[in-house]
Amino acid sequence: MGQNDFKLPALVMETSATPKNATASLDFYWEDDYHNNETQHQYYFYFHFADLRKRAPNQTSSINITINGVFWATEELLYANADSTCSDVPWYGSKKYHISLFRTESSSLPPIINALEIYSVKDFSSHHKHQEGLWVNSRNWVGDPCAPIAYKWQGVDCTSFDGFLRITSV
Repeated sequence: MGQNDFKLPALVMETSATPKNATASLDFYWEDDYHNNETQHQYYFYFHFADLRKRAPNQTSSINITINGVFWATEELLYANADSTCSDVPWYGSKKYHISLFRTESSSLPPIINALEIYSVKDFSSHHKHQEGLWVNSRNWVGDPCAPIAYKWQGVDCTSFDGFLRITSV
């Protein structure tokens, strides 16, 4: 299977979801949990595809993606080729969110997805203000926080887990 820059694990890319009905869409819903005077959450989306379905020579697979009913992207999927697409700007301003994947008019196969990542933006700008009892990051932290060990960030503790270094405390 061809890889892309995201290099998702093979186990993820070898599993997928498709609708039971070939003409149906794949739909994902959630409600934003912000309250009256709180800042609305901003979301970034990452869609990952690898179409491993056996195809006849004349079969094609292409998907339209809408977010809250607004067209967002079309993905042309090649057999056994990993592909990812992501939002360049955050989506915000809705109480309810609805992502829909449906086949294009020219597609002979139903929509498919291997992984969907949704990231919520967290605003830490108020955490850098100098206040009594609040630690202020004045270090020049650049690069991998745990490796190489000789250049591990100050104030960061890392431990090895299954051969990978993980941050355990800051």
